Amino acid sequence: MWDAVFAALAFRDETPTVRRLVLVFSDGDDTSSWLPRNSVLDKARRTDGVVYAVQIESRLPPPGRRLHYRSGIELSKNDRPAWIETPFLDELADITGGATYMATDAGELRDAFARILTDFRTRYLITYVPQGVDAKGWHPIEVKLKNKKGKVTARRGYLR
Repeated sequence: MWDAVFAALAFRDETPTVRRLVLVFSDGDDTSSWLPRNSVLDKARRTDGVVYAVQIESRLPPPGRRLHYRSGIELSKNDRPAWIETPFLDELADITGGATYMATDAGELRDAFARILTDFRTRYLITYVPQGVDAKGWHPIEVKLKNKKGKVTARRGYLR
């Protein structure tokens, strides 16, 4: 999954004024990517794509044991690194100003897709041209509403 998301962010239409929508439909688990998680998240910070994810969950009970990582080694809860506890799709959507939805059947999948399209169509685009900042590195941005009557979903910053 990580490789596919990286490719979706890297290969793009060269229309400069169009905000890109990247849709990810997945169970949220990566089983065989070559790229590490952090490389994909770094790419997400450096692109203008907005990622919306629909995580598909089975209504079947989870299996008694789960395999993690490409190696197939099963890790106990105590042995897992902290990033496993932060779902990849949630972090990816948050970084890009998107959102994650859950679906367990075709009806919920259809509803999630409709919500994503509505949300994306009703976005405002605010342009910011920085002045007096270092050319390279992470630059945090915070967008707030003065009257606090609305919800702001935005990137946390940008990476040059």
